[in-house]
Amino acid sequence: MLNPRKLFILQSFVSNALVIYPLYAIMFTERGGLSISDVSILFAIWTAAALIFEVPTGLLADRYPRKYVLIAGELINSVAFLVWLIFPTFSGYAAGFVLWGAAYALKSGAYQALVYDELANDGQTHEYTKVMSRIKAAEFSGMLFAFLSAYLLSINGVNYELLLSISIVTGVCSAGLLALLPNVKNRETDMLI
Repeated sequence: MLNPRKLFILQSFVSNALVIYPLYAIMFTERGGLSISDVSILFAIWTAAALIFEVPTGLLADRYPRKYVLIAGELINSVAFLVWLIFPTFSGYAAGFVLWGAAYALKSGAYQALVYDELANDGQTHEYTKVMSRIKAAEFSGMLFAFLSAYLLSINGVNYELLLSISIVTGVCSAGLLALLPNVKNRETDMLI
């Protein structure tokens, strides 16, 4: 079994290696026939969803094991891409963005807290900055991999269904890597409820 730090790094890479990411805005116009203003509205929907879900998902991450909250976030992200795959319309893309916003909110802050909890469990909290720096490097590497892969997969024409399918599988793989992490107890936090 990989040690938790290596799993965090690998999972961060995989979570950000979404091959649809470099092309999804173009997909909305080419595959969905949306206007530029429609695409702008979709981005506003994502932002609003992420903000609306931030507090309730933060409470979930404090009440329930963060590992499982993060797994749920990765799976919801995959469902968002599945919705885009099945319903290439404004409504389908909007629903996908609401799901993606919820997934983002689930993962926001919970990931850093889980890393800290895992390090605290081993008495290694002084390693937090170094571990998070490696995780951030893995995230950027995953994004670079996604951009290069999307380019290579699109040389002979863009197949959005393929890119979405790969992104769905990527999210499921990311959730699977999170499931391999050890179960650590959440640190006590100042909860409002």
